[in-house]
Amino acid sequence: MLIVGITGRIGKNEGHETVLAYKALCDILFQYDILPICLIPNASSGKLSDKEFEKLKQMISFCDGIILQGGEQFNDYDLRLTQYVYDEDIPTLGICLGLQQMGYICGGQLLSITNHISDMNYAHYIKIVPNSKLYEIIGKEFIFVNSYHHNCIAQPHLTISAYCGDVIEALEDKNKTFFIGVQWHPEKLFDENTDKLFRAFIKAILQKKGK
Repeated sequence: MLIVGITGRIGKNEGHETVLAYKALCDILFQYDILPICLIPNASSGKLSDKEFEKLKQMISFCDGIILQGGEQFNDYDLRLTQYVYDEDIPTLGICLGLQQMGYICGGQLLSITNHISDMNYAHYIKIVPNSKLYEIIGKEFIFVNSYHHNCIAQPHLTISAYCGDVIEALEDKNKTFFIGVQWHPEKLFDENTDKLFRAFIKAILQKKGK
């Protein structure tokens, strides 16, 4: 069974601090017979120490692929994890905030959005760039997606593979086995396009493992 690590997000439940891997994302991985595990943020301060980073790498070593899940904001843990999986060419799918992490480590700027339309069903169309890896996966130039974000990434040193107006909706690096980020939440919108995206992610993991 393949194992996919999900970046844990700090939350609260009845006043207690928690680490979250969103259920919808875990459920969709279970549908593909993938075992999800939560990568626990282990920084004792704002930044990872060298010792803490070594522990993080040990957690990642159990994983065949990584999903950078959505959330409110990223921190040093998220950025160093993203940089590490990028450098090591570990198949990685970024979702919402995860896309922003990908863009940020590759020179992008994080910007606020003031006129954002939020809907976890269908919110708006995006245009997928022909000849991109995402286009090879989805096979369509325009798709309808959901949306739930208040920031976006600008001017990253990655290939922009989809956009809506001046907002980047997907990023990728064709030189990596699988390094694709999407601004929408495919785990909340299980349709044909979501299925194609997750199957391509799993296929890349298997290729990386030589299966």
